[in-house]
Amino acid sequence: MRYERKYEFNIQDKKILEGLLLCQKFKEAFPKRNVNSIYYDDDDFSLFRDAEYGISNRQKIRIRFYDDGKSGLNLEKKNRQGEFNWKDFEEINYNDDSNILNLSTKYINHLEKNIIIPKTLNIKFKPKIIVSYERNYFVSSDGFLRATLDNNIKYLDINPNSDNLEFRRMRYLEHAILEIKYDSNYSPEIKIIEAIVDKLNLILSRSSKYCKGISLLYNI
Repeated sequence: MRYERKYEFNIQDKKILEGLLLCQKFKEAFPKRNVNSIYYDDDDFSLFRDAEYGISNRQKIRIRFYDDGKSGLNLEKKNRQGEFNWKDFEEINYNDDSNILNLSTKYINHLEKNIIIPKTLNIKFKPKIIVSYERNYFVSSDGFLRATLDNNIKYLDINPNSDNLEFRRMRYLEHAILEIKYDSNYSPEIKIIEAIVDKLNLILSRSSKYCKGISLLYNI
């Protein structure tokens, strides 16, 4: 289990935040890459509503891949219980030919590759939106505190009534997101986090990228 702290910041302040992280002895953990998540929900958007209403025990279901998907796809169930988060990973089942959708990644990141995803999960969950963004990864000097900077966040809504995924609209988030993550058994020095977020007067945000995307695309 882990804690996740999310802060919204102006896109033009990204370089400043990178500098603040380096000043606190963070280092780049991985090369920058494009993160793409296909979120599933039922027709009533029950998972979205659980998150918006702040239900203590809730879940998000997504298929995630990086860049053009060459490294494979992961089916993730992201769980939340109170303040704690954890992920369960499952194998994607492609045994039913009637339950697959084709997706060309060129509509997401202009890279030519076709991937296949399930048309439904657990019978009732269908792909609703794709969230795509650039992510920079940082880790603290002790290796226990992780920070990511997500920018160029865009959303596409999905028409699942076809054998090929069709997109109808695209929206961009006007700000970027800093996430600070650490395991539940780790207690970071609060001054380290304060030195990063207080400089730009960043405010803790509860809303997820998925919820923001559903609100932008579906006006819920």
